[in-house]
Amino acid sequence: MKRESIIALAFLCLATFSVYFNALQNNFVNYDDPALVYENPLVSNFDLKKVFTSKVAEDYIPLVIVTFAIEHYFFGLDPFYFHLTNILFHIANVVLIFILIRLITSGRLFVSFVTALLFALHPLHVESVTWVAERKDVLSTFFFLLALLSYYYFLIKRPKKSFYLLALLLFTLGLFAKFMAITLPAILLMMHLWRGDFGKRSCFLQIPFAIVGAVFTYVHLLLHNRGEHLPENESTVFDAIQRGFDSLAFYLHQMIVPLKLSAFYERGVVTASWTEYGVAIAFLAVVILLSYKNRMIKMSSIAGGLFFILTIFPVLQIIPFGNNFAFADRFMYLPSLGLFFLISVIWFEVFEKGAFFKKLSGRLVLTAIMVTFGILTVQRNRVWASSQSLWQDEVAKFPKSSIARNNLGSLYLDQGEYPLALSELNAALTLRPSYIDPYINLGLAFLDMNNLSEAQKYLEKALVIDAKSPRANLNLGVILEKQGDYSRALVHYQAAVTLDPELSVAWHNLGVIYYRNKNLDKALEIFQKAISVNPNQAETFHNMGVVYSETSRYEKAIESFQMATAIDSLYLEPHLQLLQIYQKQQQRELVAKEIALIQSIQERSKNLTHPRARPRRVK
Repeated sequence: MKRESIIALAFLCLATFSVYFNALQNNFVNYDDPALVYENPLVSNFDLKKVFTSKVAEDYIPLVIVTFAIEHYFFGLDPFYFHLTNILFHIANVVLIFILIRLITSGRLFVSFVTALLFALHPLHVESVTWVAERKDVLSTFFFLLALLSYYYFLIKRPKKSFYLLALLLFTLGLFAKFMAITLPAILLMMHLWRGDFGKRSCFLQIPFAIVGAVFTYVHLLLHNRGEHLPENESTVFDAIQRGFDSLAFYLHQMIVPLKLSAFYERGVVTASWTEYGVAIAFLAVVILLSYKNRMIKMSSIAGGLFFILTIFPVLQIIPFGNNFAFADRFMYLPSLGLFFLISVIWFEVFEKGAFFKKLSGRLVLTAIMVTFGILTVQRNRVWASSQSLWQDEVAKFPKSSIARNNLGSLYLDQGEYPLALSELNAALTLRPSYIDPYINLGLAFLDMNNLSEAQKYLEKALVIDAKSPRANLNLGVILEKQGDYSRALVHYQAAVTLDPELSVAWHNLGVIYYRNKNLDKALEIFQKAISVNPNQAETFHNMGVVYSETSRYEKAIESFQMATAIDSLYLEPHLQLLQIYQKQQQRELVAKEIALIQSIQERSKNLTHPRARPRRVK
């Protein structure tokens, strides 16, 4: 590699790390991070077979879960390392883009450098890099780019069939990280078109890629058509086309004017306005005008434009996903590469080939743009620093977003700020009375405040909206259990585990009901099921120990209580149970040890800022 390329790569790595450095101070957020990372039993209790045969948050991303599990094994749940990994993958992607563009442009340093730098610094990518749960984007793109490079080497070194097989393997790995990699076969055909060797052979070479892609497409559609019912699911062909054009206009605008980025663009609240269409049309007009007399810009417009359209097509919501967002910043992570390549070529042809002063002024403007993008990225990282900063930013930008209001209210609920929580949750209901989540969260708020009748009212309303909501069934069961109505609680717990067999808390609570009804064998069976779903439930191990103890199976009871204490070192009840067993068995040394541990836990618990609660509810 030439010296100039090494210097360029070093600068790219340094610049990328510099603008994302402050993200290393960020915490996890309560937006997919719980389900994917810090509350995910597949991460804390790694099982390779289970990871590759399970879905998480209605998605199939086993390779992402593997990386989270590795980090958890070495670093626990320290968010610093999770953020660092995302940043390192982003830096790797920047490097791969530089190398790829250098190859396909026959070594044009300026175009390669500017394309990679735009990709590195653009604030539209903050969501994909700074949000831990979006490891999906940086990881999938990493394998996507490696697959492109491998395939390119296969084309220029035809005897090397190993490069072809490697590209197929990398494509599969990319799909194991995120479905967005599905467009690779189309991009490979475009690569043939760019090289001028498009024909029967190039189409034939894509058959294995198409087969792999078809399997993943089936899985993806199976998982993503289970969202809440939305009117768009019954829309006309015209509506579908309009959604596609709205998305294209919105994303082009966000790329050129990234000033109102958001974590959630709620459908019906955020739309593509005339401003978005105006900016998008102006951009396209400039590209067409410049392409008219410049062959290089014309070729790059076709290549970059096709790359953008093909890679973003799966997320244009022409076929809606069954969810509540219209657009998402993260969807532009890979597709933006095509536009950045096009912009870099245009800049090179217009300014770099001009006279000295034109070249100098072009570089000064380009530097100003890059610095601006870098500053916006640093600022956007701060928004993702915590759940509170994230949702406060969202509400400030889109006060009519019921989802933002609900999520902020849910956060206040977790913090015990009940007046603020009730205010935001009621605002969410006012904005969208058919939205189930605020009803569930209001039910939880009143449950926390011990107003069971009011909590029951909201959860029953939630079930009117969606009788198949596992969370609403579970939490109504909690209220009914507290009221002593065990038979009705049992019905709702059973409904919850039927609707969502992975809901370990519901299995636990179901076991408690059987225990209360003196059906100890059934209770034990259900507790074991709860543990198989989530082995990190200390309370379930404790309750298993209670059942074993009451049926005089003391060895099993001791084992279960010890498991509970291993999971939660401040969990007092298992130690009290162990103390009783050891006293019965007259094991004086163990009795003395348990007494010392109990005293230590009581002392440590006094110093906790927030009392430790063992809620049996699910948000």
